[in-house]
Amino acid sequence: MKRMLIWTLTLALVALSGCFWSGTQPTPSAAPSATSDAATTDAPNAQANNGTYADGHYFAAEEGFTDGWKNFMAFTVQDGRITEATWDCLPEDGSKLKSTLAAEGTYSMKAGGAQLEWDAQSKLFTDAIIQNQGLPTTEFDANGKTDAVSGVTIRVDEASSLFEAALAQGPLPQGELQDGFYYAEAQQYDNDGYREFVSMYISGGRIVEVNWNSAQQDSNATKKSLGDSYGMKSASGIGAEWYQQAEAFEQYVIDNQGVGNLTTEESGKTDAISGCTISVSGAQTLTEQILTQARAAN
Repeated sequence: MKRMLIWTLTLALVALSGCFWSGTQPTPSAAPSATSDAATTDAPNAQANNGTYADGHYFAAEEGFTDGWKNFMAFTVQDGRITEATWDCLPEDGSKLKSTLAAEGTYSMKAGGAQLEWDAQSKLFTDAIIQNQGLPTTEFDANGKTDAVSGVTIRVDEASSLFEAALAQGPLPQGELQDGFYYAEAQQYDNDGYREFVSMYISGGRIVEVNWNSAQQDSNATKKSLGDSYGMKSASGIGAEWYQQAEAFEQYVIDNQGVGNLTTEESGKTDAISGCTISVSGAQTLTEQILTQARAAN
């Protein structure tokens, strides 16, 4: 009986000693990698999720047109968080954004085998930006594409760069115009067979992009698409081609948020815009028409 009691007490002491064990237990090999991956994924968005973005409207666009299009990125931050985002393409020779043409079926990617049209894919990407409060990825393949956003098969590296550029630039001053894409064209072709048009994009109430161009009758060409072959540089007193002088006018409109203070001579030329000696009266009239629309819409 005494031996049995001793044996029972021994087992009890062993069991109690396990309750006070302070040693380190071995960790399964899969656990560290899962924790590490989660930390790596969440780190880039940590500041954004804490609401550190400055409130306001952000915008960035490519400097020039490529294959007739210019990418731009616009987004809004409220209470430190991204609440709206738009990725679209401005047309060099047309009156509609790429998203509008895609929605209408004029710019069709499904015909080439894509499951979703361009406008649907661009929205998926901007929705991912809002959900992640930042770019969903910064890694792209050689074609600028990524598998990080389901349903998006178009290249997104350019849009991602524009997002970062807009963020680095900071929010723009708030304007008073109605946001959107606007277009106005001359009623008829001129004696040289060209018809002027002006398109404008307004974001955050401000003019952020202007495109003054002139379309050739019975052709897909424009003065801008002709580039140096238009042949104005040699005849220009300042050695500048038509598209270069048009860009000077466009920058004037953005810098001054309109053409209200622009004075022109009877010939339609002005001394107020450096680098622009061509007639701007037609572009001035079209710009004023657009701004009238933008003010009325607001």
